Amino acid sequence: MFISDTFAKTTLHTMKKFIAPSMLAADFGNLQRDIEMINNSKADWFHIDVMDGMFVPNISFGMPVISAIKKHAKKTMDVHLMIVDPDRYISDFKKVGADILTVHYEACPHLHRTIQAIKAEGMKAGVSLNPHTPIAVLEDVIAELDMVLIMSVNPGFGGQSFIENTYKKVQQLKALIEFSDSKAIIEVDGGVTDKNIEQLLEAGVDAFVAGSFVFKSKDPSKTYDWQDAVFQKGHYRQADLQIRGGNDKTKFFSSFQHLDQGGTIVGNNLSRTTGRLNVDQQANSWLDLGVSLSLSRTFNRRLPGDNAFSNPLQSAALLPMSPFLDPSTGLSTGTPPGDVNVGIYFNPRIQIDYARYVQDVYRTFGNTYFKVKLLPGLTFQSEFGLDFLSQNEERYWQTQTVRNTSSPNGEGTNTGAFITNYNTNSYFNYNKVAGKHNFAATLGMQYQQSQAKYNSTTGTDFPSNSYQKIASAATKAGGSSSQSDFRFLSYFLRSNYTYDDKYIISASGRMDQSSRFGKNSRTGFFPAVSAGWILSNEKFLSSNKYLSFLKLRASYGLVGNSEIGNFPQMGLFTGDAGSGESGIRQYILDNDLLECIIHCNSKVFNDLESTLDYVKDLDKDIGILFSPGFPSGLDYKNFEERGNHFNQLIKEKKLWVV
Repeated sequence: MFISDTFAKTTLHTMKKFIAPSMLAADFGNLQRDIEMINNSKADWFHIDVMDGMFVPNISFGMPVISAIKKHAKKTMDVHLMIVDPDRYISDFKKVGADILTVHYEACPHLHRTIQAIKAEGMKAGVSLNPHTPIAVLEDVIAELDMVLIMSVNPGFGGQSFIENTYKKVQQLKALIEFSDSKAIIEVDGGVTDKNIEQLLEAGVDAFVAGSFVFKSKDPSKTYDWQDAVFQKGHYRQADLQIRGGNDKTKFFSSFQHLDQGGTIVGNNLSRTTGRLNVDQQANSWLDLGVSLSLSRTFNRRLPGDNAFSNPLQSAALLPMSPFLDPSTGLSTGTPPGDVNVGIYFNPRIQIDYARYVQDVYRTFGNTYFKVKLLPGLTFQSEFGLDFLSQNEERYWQTQTVRNTSSPNGEGTNTGAFITNYNTNSYFNYNKVAGKHNFAATLGMQYQQSQAKYNSTTGTDFPSNSYQKIASAATKAGGSSSQSDFRFLSYFLRSNYTYDDKYIISASGRMDQSSRFGKNSRTGFFPAVSAGWILSNEKFLSSNKYLSFLKLRASYGLVGNSEIGNFPQMGLFTGDAGSGESGIRQYILDNDLLECIIHCNSKVFNDLESTLDYVKDLDKDIGILFSPGFPSGLDYKNFEERGNHFNQLIKEKKLWVV
């Protein structure tokens, strides 16, 4: 990721990494064009190599050219002097726009004085070392430096091969900087490409000079701007239509909505279409009816494998001398026919260009009710609801993604989820007001049933990218399916008595039955009582100007929690195949006495929170810690025989459990 160009205004001591394209590799016939290209990119510095034909064989920029670059450059001027007697020109380079001035150790007989002169002009001071110069020569001045430039090629010529000993020198310099508590950063110049940048980063380099590798690209500004390659301006469009109406007997409401939203990552898009209808009907003086229906379809395009370490957000960790486009092929770097073994640990453009992940979700909500007025103050109401979800996911990585997936002939997965929830509530409500007495009660039952089915298949080795369904895969790499069911039944009673709007007594009882509880403890009963006193309605506080409402309340009750998973009380088995034989093993022992989990939570002033969990009768719910030589399922006539042997091994302490 390129860093902001405010470097000249800040200290060089930073964890950020800098990119400095070398103007020595620019097209001198189109110098302004290349300057503007760097301005518009996210590069950090202009690296300007000044050669005098004496310290090095070549002659490069003079003062007029540097001054001309400064007129157009909008970023830090990193000037590298490869000249003899640099002290004579320190003030001149400040005048033409240098922000960082780097001199060669080999050209400065009075190095400390030179460093002080650079700083006196208000510039950052750097020292460069030729490939043969040891790091130790900087021991006496390292604390004074803002930057050290390690030459990874012999100075004076562009396009040279990288010198491998550079890694060792960078490590030595990093150790010296840390030992001396110096604020200097490390810059490397020469032969830096995507092939060696990761190793240089690991060694401790902070700034990179890139010359030929940048300017010889077909389109440098687009080839190296990872953020522009991965991110986009997301759009958001939504259309809504609502119709409502009715009369004294009938009321209806209908709506339609379509949403289309583009993600901030290229290739991500979500669309959702939703329809809803509500109808309430007063059939007569004693009967009310109603129905509610909602249908939706969500279609989501994403990138497959977009987890923490392989998603486009990782582009922030990729420096722009690692191109997302291969300059030789114009394709995403790391895809055939280019070199797939490039030094990029993950190229998100490969996923964007050559992978597919679609998620298609259908969801249906339905609810109907009727309400009957039986007697004055007494009503009966029954409700029935349905929630159905169907979700299908398809992922496919093309053959070009081998750099990211290690699947040379394509890889695909298909996952399905089907979840159905039923629920019904039926209850009597009674309300009676007689003078100062107010009585209310509710008696009813609740039933819930849920079923979840899942399946997943994976295939590899596809005949071509035109065949992306699992049926076309030569190798079925994996497959699984599962089903889980859950039922919950509850009976409840609530009553409330109020006298004179001041004194309140409440009582409730609830009996729950769940398929999650053990068969020998299937039912739980949870009573509760409370009493309240509204003091603000008393005569002795009626004239109080400071209290608008004051109530005292005390209560006691038992609370249960059935959210403990679907099969905690059962002995569960799993597949345990090996050596060409099928087999099973038990990984949870059964516990018929499993009752409930009691959960308590309290919060004070939204800041202090405490939680207490208590699990009853779980002493038999233990899992396997170690199972030495436990035979496969082929050695038993049935599960019961295998389970008996399992328990016997526990008793004999030949099987350890926890």
